[in-house]
This record gives sequence, structure tokens and C-alpha cells, in this order.
Amino acid sequence: MLDKINYYSISKHGKKSRHNEDYVAIPSSKFEINKLEKYGYFFVLCDGIGGAKAGEIASKTCAKSLFNNYYQSPPIDDFRLHILSTINSINDKIIGIANDFPQYQGMGTTLVSLLLKDDYAFLNNVGDSRAYIWNQQKFIQITDDQSPAWESYRQGQISKDEILDCKYKNLITEAIGINPEPEILSYQLHLPEKFIFLLCSDGLTDVCLDSELEEIISKTKSLKDGINDLYNLAVDHQSLDDISIILVSNYLD
Repeated sequence: MLDKINYYSISKHGKKSRHNEDYVAIPSSKFEINKLEKYGYFFVLCDGIGGAKAGEIASKTCAKSLFNNYYQSPPIDDFRLHILSTINSINDKIIGIANDFPQYQGMGTTLVSLLLKDDYAFLNNVGDSRAYIWNQQKFIQITDDQSPAWESYRQGQISKDEILDCKYKNLITEAIGINPEPEILSYQLHLPEKFIFLLCSDGLTDVCLDSELEEIISKTKSLKDGINDLYNLAVDHQSLDDISIILVSNYLD
């Protein structure tokens, strides 16, 4: 069993859309401790696309379905494969909803998930919602964006900071609910002695430099204060998008 894990989240509507198209799913304060002991700590964040209410439907469907399926399944030997299979099933479900209801055609959602289990972190992502870790020494982006801007960065054509000014920074090449077989990126790392994980939608990272995020994360005294400071930073940088943030730590309250 992991040491006590603390976490905090927000999801706030921005001025860009009429509805909050982000959705987060985390264990509630009343979550059964035996489930956490057996299954670990699971967190999901999604950022919907598609306009009108479509993005809202896609993100909520994806996050809630993935979270609930994981904790409601019988004990799982290969939980990583199970999560991947569930993501693919949810992808089919969202495509099916869009086919059945014309007003939802073209809807989809990004996804980033984090599972803390047996001293390891297991992550999956589709799109450009991100996961970072602060390990007391470095602030590291774990996930890769699936976007033309990230590809330009990966090829050395632009710097990481220049992604913020890239004219096509909001384009993504993968999303849940768009393609029959989405490319799901997976990551695994051994948990350091002390850590803070940051999961977020691009309402935060489209306007804030990694160095600014690190400045807040590395100095924060509580998860709530950290999230509020991150949110206020994005607002100060004139983010118009919905902003969703999850912080997870084994040493901060």
C-alpha cells in the first residue's frame, strides 16, 4: 500500500466556450479505503472538443466511464491492458453517440490519466492534456502532446517555450472519439521518495511556461494553494479556455 496520497482538483469554465468542456474524475473524500488499497489511486482529466455541448458530452463520458469502470471491475491482473482496452471501448462509445445524434457529430476529447499503484505511476494520454512531475529536483513533463506544434518542437524547429506562440498550437492530431483506433500513449515510472504530480488541460499550458509552473509547484505549501496559484497565473496570462488542474502528492496536504 502506498503511503497516504493527497490530491486536489479544480475545473473552471473559461470565456472561450458557453459550457465547461473539461471534466475531471478523482476519488471522493468518501471513497472506500479498501478500494484504494486494492486498486490504487486513479485520476482522469479530459478536455472536450466539438463545439456546442458536444465537447462537454465527450469529456464527461470519457472521464466518468474510464474512472468508474476501473474501480467497478473485479480484481485485475493486467490493469494496464485493462485500462487501454477500456479507453478503446470508450472511444467506440463516443463515436456511436455522435453517429446517433447529429448535433454531436465531430465531438471528441483529450485524455490524460494517472494511476498510482505499488510504488509506480502509470499514465496514459491522448491529445494535448498533460501530466508533469515535481520530484524535488526537477519539474518534468511526462506526457507527449499529440500535435503539430509538439512535432515541431520534437524535431528541433522550435523551442518548448515557443510552442506558446505557435500559430497552430491548438491543433491536435489525436483525440478520443475521432478515429476508430486512437493512438494511446503510455508511460510508467517508479515513484520518487517525494512527489507532486500535475495533470492539466491546455487552458493552463497554452499560456504558461513550464518554468512558471515549476516556480509555483516547487514552492507551494499546500495542494489547494498550489492549484489556486496555477489557476490565477493562467487567468493573469489571459487564458480564455476552460482550466482544469489536478495535483497529487505524498507529502503535501
